[in-house]
Amino acid sequence: MKLLKILFTTVGILLLLIIIAAIAAPFIINPNNYKPQIAEQVKKATGRDLSLGGDINLSFFPWLGAKIEDVSLSNPPSFGQSSFAKLDDIQVKVKILPLLKKEIEIGTIILDGLDVNLIKNAQGKTNWEDLSQPKKEEQSSKAPTEDEDQSKDKKSSMAIAGITIGGISIKDAHISYRDDQEKKSYDINHFNITSDTLEMGKPANIALNTDFNANDPSMSGHLDFGGTVNADLDNQYYQVQNTNVKLTASGSDLPVQQIALQLGANIDAFLAKEQITINSLKLTGDVQGDQAVRFSLDSPKAALLKNRLLKIDDLKLVGKTKQPQEVLFALKSSIIGDLETKRYGIKNLILRAQAKNEQSSKPINVGVGTGGISVDLNKETLALQNLLVDAFGVKLKGQVTGTQILGDKAIFSGNLASNQFNPKQIADSLGITLSPTADKTALTTAQLGLGFIASKTSLNANKVVVKLDSSTLQGVTSVKDFNQPAIHYDFTLDKIDTDRYFPPKTTTTKEKSLVGVLRTLKIKGDINAGAVPLTIGKTTPVKLGSAFSAVEPKLNGRLDFSGSITPTQQNGYQIQNTYLKLTSNSAKLPIKMLDLQLGANITANTDKKYYQLKNTDLKLTTSGSALPVDQVTLQLGANIEAFLAQEQYTINNLKLTSQVKGDKEANISLDSPTISLVKNQLKADTLKLASQVKKPQNTQINLTTALEGDLDKKQYHFKGLKLDTKAQDAKFPNPVNAGLSTGIDIDLNKETLAVQNLNLVALGINLAGQINGTQILSAPHITGQISSNQFNLRQVAQTLAIDLPSTADKSALTSAQVNLGFLASPTSLDAQQLTFKLDESTLQGSASIYDFVSPRIQSDLSLDKINVDRYLPPVNKQLGGSPSKTASVSTSSASSELPVDTLRALNINSSFKIGELIFKGLRTQNVQVDLVGKDGLVSIDPMAADLYQGSFNGNVHLDVRGSVPQLATQEKLTNVQVGPLLKDYSGSTAIRGTTHFASNFTAAGVSSDAMKQHLNGSAEFSFTDGAIRGVNIVKMIQSGIGAIAGLASGDSLSQSLQSLAAAPTDNGEETKFSSLKGTLSAVDGVLKNSDLDIRSPALKATGLGTANLANEKVDYLLKVNLPSLKDTTVPVKVSGTLSQLKYDVDMGTVMQGRAGQAIKGKIGNLLGIQKGEDSGASDGSAKNLGKNLLGDILGQPNGNQGTATPADAGNNSNGKQGLGQSILEGILGQPDNNENSNPSDSGGNSNSGKALDNAIQKGIKGLFK
Repeated sequence: MKLLKILFTTVGILLLLIIIAAIAAPFIINPNNYKPQIAEQVKKATGRDLSLGGDINLSFFPWLGAKIEDVSLSNPPSFGQSSFAKLDDIQVKVKILPLLKKEIEIGTIILDGLDVNLIKNAQGKTNWEDLSQPKKEEQSSKAPTEDEDQSKDKKSSMAIAGITIGGISIKDAHISYRDDQEKKSYDINHFNITSDTLEMGKPANIALNTDFNANDPSMSGHLDFGGTVNADLDNQYYQVQNTNVKLTASGSDLPVQQIALQLGANIDAFLAKEQITINSLKLTGDVQGDQAVRFSLDSPKAALLKNRLLKIDDLKLVGKTKQPQEVLFALKSSIIGDLETKRYGIKNLILRAQAKNEQSSKPINVGVGTGGISVDLNKETLALQNLLVDAFGVKLKGQVTGTQILGDKAIFSGNLASNQFNPKQIADSLGITLSPTADKTALTTAQLGLGFIASKTSLNANKVVVKLDSSTLQGVTSVKDFNQPAIHYDFTLDKIDTDRYFPPKTTTTKEKSLVGVLRTLKIKGDINAGAVPLTIGKTTPVKLGSAFSAVEPKLNGRLDFSGSITPTQQNGYQIQNTYLKLTSNSAKLPIKMLDLQLGANITANTDKKYYQLKNTDLKLTTSGSALPVDQVTLQLGANIEAFLAQEQYTINNLKLTSQVKGDKEANISLDSPTISLVKNQLKADTLKLASQVKKPQNTQINLTTALEGDLDKKQYHFKGLKLDTKAQDAKFPNPVNAGLSTGIDIDLNKETLAVQNLNLVALGINLAGQINGTQILSAPHITGQISSNQFNLRQVAQTLAIDLPSTADKSALTSAQVNLGFLASPTSLDAQQLTFKLDESTLQGSASIYDFVSPRIQSDLSLDKINVDRYLPPVNKQLGGSPSKTASVSTSSASSELPVDTLRALNINSSFKIGELIFKGLRTQNVQVDLVGKDGLVSIDPMAADLYQGSFNGNVHLDVRGSVPQLATQEKLTNVQVGPLLKDYSGSTAIRGTTHFASNFTAAGVSSDAMKQHLNGSAEFSFTDGAIRGVNIVKMIQSGIGAIAGLASGDSLSQSLQSLAAAPTDNGEETKFSSLKGTLSAVDGVLKNSDLDIRSPALKATGLGTANLANEKVDYLLKVNLPSLKDTTVPVKVSGTLSQLKYDVDMGTVMQGRAGQAIKGKIGNLLGIQKGEDSGASDGSAKNLGKNLLGDILGQPNGNQGTATPADAGNNSNGKQGLGQSILEGILGQPDNNENSNPSDSGGNSNSGKALDNAIQKGIKGLFK
């Protein structure tokens, strides 16, 4: 016992000494004194320099540990002076007492400011490989046997009861890697990791975060990791629970602007059982950029069994794209696989997508499904069965198989076929508006079919079928080498009726077809290109040749393209010697010939968004019956530059020309040295448009202007616009020149237009003014003010080779001027402040038209004065200013239909006034005509004028609302002086007096004849205080009858004649009458007068009768009484038609009376004519006296002049007018031409009684005709 006591005491003392030594060691031993030795040993072991810039602190109890500050290790000599690794602070410690129980308890391992720089130089050597290579003496030492290793491990494991680490803390670490050989670099910055206590079999929370960046690919980002980790090394069981991994990355080499991923899962790994299970897998992502996507990937369970069997149940992927458009998508499937046999299957794959359509309220739905996808990587086969794609109403079914899928010789083949679908409905669902077609059933049925074989380098579509309506396209196409593509295609279209797909005809007339039905249309061609993908600095040629033909109608054509593409830098290209040509010929098509050629050199850089087209040359020539001319040629030349990034576009040396040949020939050109668009600021310093029309007339047009515009504000300014024209034609004696200058401002946002300083010079007319517009896009309203200089209308007409009618006044139409203010819209025109001067006349007022479709017209015009006679044809001087003496006046005209439809649609309210009007010598003042028409009611009310100390008033009303138009008129003529009227009208002063007239008529019918047949109403007229100047009929009758009475004797007749001859008369040379009056009534087109009353000192007359307007027949009886022959009445019958009246004086009735017989007897005795005796025997003074007296009365030749000849029958050799001639010519101013006298009636070859009858008849008829 004593020994044990001594032993325990000794051990206790030793332990106490050890503890005391451990506590005292830090105060006795200073490790910093050994820095050189430590550095020397490191140098010896690694060949590198170790720098210990900070203190070394040691602890011995209760923790055995060390803390070292500011440590750095240099690079190998060949890698420069920079350090390989640096460390600001490291702390490691182990608890001493647990070591006695074979337990290792390590405190928290701390690393601060770790900086490691890994380098691979240009020769491929790294700066760490020397540290990983063992020393030669170590390599030569005997390696332990496997049994020794297992024994050592067993002893070691048996010796250690357990290991515990208090935690890990790494702060602000940096690790970089630079590869000088590949020019790549990668950096991990601000690396931090912390953990709970790490103990075998117990879970520990670990948190990690770091930044990273790289130059190839160019990207940077941040990583966060958090989770609970548990490891059971003995049972080979590992578990990670509550995993939360977040990753964000961005960079120019990423296909997107930024990506953010988050992963959550619970992972269990039983390595001893070869089983790994991932539960509650959830991966979410947010992708930003031009293509913005959010998605989520979920699976409740994924397992890997026996290290070979892979199974993922209910895999779901859902997401939403935000750019370029919003699309919702969802995928569902299950995956099984055998990692050992490398066979995999995807079951029940279903993909659905829905996209919003900005053009339509209906979304776009797409579905993809397959019964299964089988992949055998050992056999390198792929089988995709029962593929179904459903989109837009198109269901595409098929299958795809693949062989040798892992090698370069992979081949895929398949067959796809669609259902019959409706292209129009698809377009409608996409919000696409198709142009209307002539055939409404066009584009309503379609079907697709495809069979293909594809490899890594080629594609052969050995069956292509496209059905559209009644047409079927079949053929093949192939690509032999994707690296140097050689594309061949050969298609045949059985038939197509192109007219079905053209726009519908806009007129009822049959329009000519442009193409018609094509049968057996064949398209065959090849496309060849150089190396693909393109290589910088290497030129790749591209060539296309395609021929097309049709059997009916016969058609041949070809399309060729050639050029070369050279990449100049990354995403930079030059396309040189570009040439495109299209030709088409067919004698039977409306487009007979088409020739299109395009050449250009193109430079492009997609990175800088720069594009340039130099030496652009486009030429198009076409001809055929579809053109309005024989041939048209267009040619365009320009240099075009586009800097899309700077929003800058420039067109230099623009020249566009057009040549037209045929019945119409013209050359047109548009030139501009520079047109620029910079940040939506448009500018063209000079634009020139020139046109020369050669046929049908020679016309030259030249336009120049400068253009500035702001596309954002939609403001445009045409500055200094000048337009000059010159027209030449065979009918023009001289070229016609015109010039226009103005400035135009347009603001499409404000919808305003301003045309300033408008000046138009043409034909001697100078128009100046301005025009302004508002709401020019939505509801245009245009206002303006236009005025002209004083110009000569005759000269204008002469310049235009217009033959104006001859005018009585040669100075007429030589002075004109216009001034106009107006307001216009698409549906109306309002001419305000209208002033038009013509010679001495001035027209003023306003005129408006509203609603051009159903016009409503309103005007208020006033003309100060006008002499219409100045504008009438000149008077024929050979006719003495009078109508031809052989002319007859027609009072009838052909029946004309009323424009009923036009009158019903008439909507007018117009007032027209004339201050002074002269027409055919007649003078009127204060003329007013107001026209109103609406809803089928048309009226002219009032019609008024002042004329010759009197006035005229009237109105007309027309009702066309019913099937038969109804007319009503009222007219009134008051106190009109006939003398001045006739003097102005014909220059005659033969009649004077005052006239009155009033009427009120109605009529019905659709034509003038119908109106005549249904004329009803009444009228009254009077002519008072009148006189026939130049002849005193009463005095002449008294002279003649006095001569007769002086030769008679004894009876009462002689006394009456003597009384008549002795009656007092006026001494003046005129015949007065007191009145002429009467009334008219109209019943169904028949005019009736029964109260005509004519009173004068020479005679009295009454009349009655009718006139039928329908057949123009007249039946009228005029009864004439000479006041001194109380018992004698002279009847005058008026018959015939209104256009050709006949007058008949019933002298038989007169001569049957007592006075008539007595007169005949007396005159017969006076003439010495016995019964049966020839009146030509004229000897004896009594007889000669009678003849002389009768000649004086009747105007017959005097017997003393010798025997009368026919030429003398109408003339008085003494210059005196006889009674008949005086009545006829004195009253009417012309002889009676409707009754041609026989010369024998007044000569000596006929019965004297007949001569007397004829003479009296002519006199009476002449008076009343």
